[in-house]
Amino acid sequence: SKGLPKGHPKKIPRTHILLMAETYSSPPRCVEVEVWLSYDWESQNNSLGSLQYNCFPVALNGELHLRVFMWPHYHSTGVLQATHHGPDCTWPKATDAIHLCQVPSLDTSVGLQSAILHVQNIPIGLHFKLWLYL
Repeated sequence: SKGLPKGHPKKIPRTHILLMAETYSSPPRCVEVEVWLSYDWESQNNSLGSLQYNCFPVALNGELHLRVFMWPHYHSTGVLQATHHGPDCTWPKATDAIHLCQVPSLDTSVGLQSAILHVQNIPIGLHFKLWLYL
């Protein structure tokens, strides 16, 4: 083929990247992505690119365990393992972005003869039921 370095095979090497995601509340899910590599990919010390996959759901304040590896295994690659922590209601714009964070806040004042429950920051347009068990 024209433009190939001398001694290189005519076939472009390829690999499969396997992404396995697991949460505490669901069984593991796996995605396989086929990647075509450049001829000199092992001699390069830079990134070949990036992969963004947004289809693994994470529960509110949950964890997503990722394991990424290549198949067939190449001598210069290993297994990448990472844990992604899902969003929770503590970051500044969570109330606007996460529906489950749109709840009123509760506070109590306890005296000698009574206890007062304060319901504050009620989101406009949302309705809540408050059950008080004594």
